[in-house]
Amino acid sequence: MTPAKNQKLEKVEDTSRNETATIGEALGIQPRQEAALLQTGFRFYQQGRFVEAKNIFEGLAVLDENNAYVHGILGSIYQKAGDDEAAIGSYNTAIRLFHKDVSSLVNRGELFLKAGKFQEAAEDFSKAIQLDPGKRNSASNRARLLVAITRDALKPGKKKGIDAVQQERSRAQQTQGRR
Repeated sequence: MTPAKNQKLEKVEDTSRNETATIGEALGIQPRQEAALLQTGFRFYQQGRFVEAKNIFEGLAVLDENNAYVHGILGSIYQKAGDDEAAIGSYNTAIRLFHKDVSSLVNRGELFLKAGKFQEAAEDFSKAIQLDPGKRNSASNRARLLVAITRDALKPGKKKGIDAVQQERSRAQQTQGRR
């Protein structure tokens, strides 16, 4: 082994002994390289290339398991793919790492609502709304809408659960289209 490779191997071994080091740090991945992966993965996500985005974000979740943003995006990717269980797991991790993650709270709340877990959904929506008293975050505003729709839907004689929410969302979109 060359002296340069020996030095690199020693550096990786030293970093891996550090209990707070991420796998990315142990492998010598530079912050700008990780940022480039984040940007590429997010670009794929925006383009609807969810398989590629999922591959990148799953890798990033391994490289830096304490990155709430990565887990939140990964939850969104799983949610779009219809894997609600994996999405909730990712949102749980994101919220555990950053309890003020409004988007993850609202997205997880939507999945709870879809599953008929109204109490859990209400708790997530309530937290998200409390975190944005100025009503500037689009996710918390979505939570406000979902709370109002769900409250109305639970009145006697109304459709229940996600069917009511979907019906109301369609009605609201039709109303907006006429303006």
